[in-house]
Amino acid sequence: MRAVRIARVALDVPVDETFDFRIDADLEAPVGALVVVPFGRTRKVGVVFGHASRSRVPPERLRAIESRVADIPPLSAAELALYEFCARYYQRSTGEVIGMALPPRLRQVRRRPITPAPARSGAPSLREVVAPTPAQLTALAIGAAGLGRFHPVLLHGVTGSGKTEVYLRLIAAVLARGRQALFLVPEIGLTPQFEQQVRERFEHARLVALHSRLGEGERATAWLAAQSGAADIVLGTRLASLTPFRDLGLIMSTRSTTLRTSSRRACVIRRATSPSGGRASWALR
Repeated sequence: MRAVRIARVALDVPVDETFDFRIDADLEAPVGALVVVPFGRTRKVGVVFGHASRSRVPPERLRAIESRVADIPPLSAAELALYEFCARYYQRSTGEVIGMALPPRLRQVRRRPITPAPARSGAPSLREVVAPTPAQLTALAIGAAGLGRFHPVLLHGVTGSGKTEVYLRLIAAVLARGRQALFLVPEIGLTPQFEQQVRERFEHARLVALHSRLGEGERATAWLAAQSGAADIVLGTRLASLTPFRDLGLIMSTRSTTLRTSSRRACVIRRATSPSGGRASWALR
């Protein structure tokens, strides 16, 4: 008799535990995979958090995973650790946190497959406008010294003092290493302003925006581009801090007083649990 394979699946319900489901012989469900499972009289998309050989559910009542979501790669161990931290911090279930992190389209049981964005080739360069000032060069040297490790920097200056230029040049340094940058803005209304600034200076970079006002398809495509590494720069509100990245090298936030403590801690935990050993620098404005 073959041993029963059991997956422990986190679901977007207010219950602080995972749910056991049987993995049939013709299905692979690795940790981090998104799966479709029966739940009561409905069906839900959940995430496999672990495996087991035994369950508290009697064998005759153990229901099987229906299918694996094929067009979404498994979430990494670092992302799962981040979601577990957020669940403890917010006192919510892990499944609820994942439900908040996943775009609505990716939580749908029935939907059309999403075509992945093409992989990027080469590092986009920064279009030069003006030469940096001595103060900007000093700030750049401090920020660049920490690339490749966790290195929080607070950049303070009045409006018009040139902070944005420092940020853009730090992004360029990260992209030159083949890594990605996350640019957090304080509110949705400011996203177009920053998006225009970044696009004008990085003409050949793949930039995606992530916030709740995007259409479901656009938001899902942007999320997958960040996860696969096809996106060079992700610009969004604090919700974007829960987005998975292939190789995140820099996290930036404008106006540090508007970035809530919980979001800052999420960024720190993302650094600590990253598979690259915490090689994401962090700059606050």
